[in-house]
Amino acid sequence: GPRREVRPGSFWLPIPGTRVAVMDDAYRELAAGETGHFLIEADNPGFFIGYHKDRAKTDEVVRDGWYHTGDLAWRDADGYYWIAGRSDDCFKSRGIFISPYEIENALRGHGAVAEACVVPLADAEIGNRIRAFVVTRDGGTGDAALAEAIRASLKDRIAPYKVPHVVEFVAELPKSPVGKVLRRELIG
Repeated sequence: GPRREVRPGSFWLPIPGTRVAVMDDAYRELAAGETGHFLIEADNPGFFIGYHKDRAKTDEVVRDGWYHTGDLAWRDADGYYWIAGRSDDCFKSRGIFISPYEIENALRGHGAVAEACVVPLADAEIGNRIRAFVVTRDGGTGDAALAEAIRASLKDRIAPYKVPHVVEFVAELPKSPVGKVLRRELIG
């Protein structure tokens, strides 16, 4: 509403009467600042009752009284919610949710980076390593020194545990006909 403070980047301060929560996989509500699944209580009379003629899809997203948005989010101390990414794009490294979106934005802040895509790299010890694919602004192939410079530049802009373990240079990122990066093609 007009009396609510606008916080650029935040997508929501809940509407009165609408219960939302950031929860872990066991439906435990997470503390402010922790990233988890963004859920909306499904019994709200103003909420949708299901997908038209698709009970299976409805049952897939409405479980245990909650609508599963497919988003990962976190809540600040004042109750504003912030998207961390899509749950199907996010992954865990050392047991912590990693949002590719946040890391990609930080990578694009480096002067040599035109585009970036972050994906998991399976690792037996920590679950997943953080792997960044980078397209340089000059179209070059990049080298180990540039990769390390990019990694070093991130250390004061994002949490240390979010800095990519691996930076790989590619000529271009795989994209759909509408220009969306095809993240799945880079996982492997």
